[in-house]
Amino acid sequence: AAATAAAATVAAPAVGSAATTAARAVGRATKLGVATGAVGALTGGCVGAACALPLALFTFGLSVPIGMALGSGCGLATGSAVGASVGFIDSLRQSVGR
Repeated sequence: AAATAAAATVAAPAVGSAATTAARAVGRATKLGVATGAVGALTGGCVGAACALPLALFTFGLSVPIGMALGSGCGLATGSAVGASVGFIDSLRQSVGR
């Protein structure tokens, strides 16, 4: 049983290898993408609600939550895309710079 377990284990990639670099880049892109996506959703919701306020008189206030939802969605998508791209590129730049 010990022989099969030892044969089934896979060696970790060496530091500086392509697999390690890719794993770090994906990890940093994920962390930064989530963080900037949350900030983008909050900011987009505030901006969307503010832009919908002038129309609230004509729509009996229904434009405010709709504007907030649209702004949050756009902010989330934009923030996540920008954050993930910056995190990925920065991680690769640091790996190549070593």
